[in-house]
Amino acid sequence: MLPAAALSIALLAGCGAELKTPLPAMGLHPEILAAKKPNSGRSSNQSFIAATPLPAVQVLLALTWRSNFAAKKSAAAVIVNPVPSPSASKSDFYVSASGNDANSGTLARPWKTINRAALQIKAGDVVHVAPGEYRGNVKTSVNGNAGARIRFISDKQGAARIVGGSGEAAWQNKGNYVDVMGFDVTGGNANGIENLASNVRILGNTVHDILALCSPNGGSGIINAEYTTHDNDIGFNFVHDIRAPARCNKRHGVGIYQTNLRGHVYNNVSIHNGSVGIQLWHAANAVVVANNMTLNNAGPGIVIGAGDSPGGIINDHSIVINNISIHNGQEGIQEFGATGPDNRFQNNISFGNGAANMETITGTASGTIIADPQFVNNTGNWDGDYHLSPKSPAIDAGVSANSPTTDMVGGRRPQGRAVDIGAYEFGARPGKWPWQ
Repeated sequence: MLPAAALSIALLAGCGAELKTPLPAMGLHPEILAAKKPNSGRSSNQSFIAATPLPAVQVLLALTWRSNFAAKKSAAAVIVNPVPSPSASKSDFYVSASGNDANSGTLARPWKTINRAALQIKAGDVVHVAPGEYRGNVKTSVNGNAGARIRFISDKQGAARIVGGSGEAAWQNKGNYVDVMGFDVTGGNANGIENLASNVRILGNTVHDILALCSPNGGSGIINAEYTTHDNDIGFNFVHDIRAPARCNKRHGVGIYQTNLRGHVYNNVSIHNGSVGIQLWHAANAVVVANNMTLNNAGPGIVIGAGDSPGGIINDHSIVINNISIHNGQEGIQEFGATGPDNRFQNNISFGNGAANMETITGTASGTIIADPQFVNNTGNWDGDYHLSPKSPAIDAGVSANSPTTDMVGGRRPQGRAVDIGAYEFGARPGKWPWQ
């Protein structure tokens, strides 16, 4: 039963306006959808209404009910007290390119830099970053905890643009239980987003045009770089053009780099990078790599292994499922280095790569599809459309266990009899940001 303050209904005759906005999008309770037209005998299948918001709390909504039984008699007008939009709480803080770091960080008086925000907040706080360009490297070290994560979020996905300067990373995080969500990240740094902590989630970002070093250290778009940390997730990101300078005669620039224990790499697109699209290395072990797409990278598309420092690590129990790896310069999906017998490679598409499409050492591969995934528009670069076309062999061809429940843009999985292979679910409607 609805609270009295949430909904009041007055039935008025003769209302025939029809609205284009879905009820849930207006913050209305779904119980409204169960209302029935008098004498019609069934609920309307139409959840759209026509209304103009009033300056008062109440909103006048006119419903037109459509029935297979009734004549053209119109039904009810509804006066609704909607659930109020959430206002800023004590845990919400704000950053704007037009703000001032001497401000208090409220919506009315935002800070100017994310760095300032990171020095002022505590576990459980959310930092909302407004659209705009933010120049200079970002460094965050404040810790959340399991029950009170810290979130840095671009409220409009991709509209807050971080332009790093030089040095190790455009954004370097050292705080545990932190989310970095929805930013556009670029710059002259060796790495785009570098995480050195545990239980961190890097979600929904676009990382591009990062200048990797022409040295063994190279560079990356997104990297979990500290070998002793654990349980970090990289998901829903679009990473492209992570490359060393043109004068460099070696392949450098990994799109997504996971170097530590457990965690997930899922629903990412890594494309046109100077080396590997997605790499597990160093101390990586028992990582889930699911529903990613790697295309047109200079090296292998996906590498699963361990090696180099800290030494003594065997990558085992890693799960590699529902990925698409095509047109890469070397192997499509490769097991390499120190690996164990319990790595599983299931239901991946690998096609048109420069070397083997699937290469394992100790792990087990099954359900591999060697076929063109048939994207809507495969340009091999950032400007393509990598949704699946209706005849794609990736549709309904994935495995459900360990796969994400939404796709790269928040659409629900599955839409058919099984989840699709790749980052996009065919036929899924995008979710509303943020969907995590």
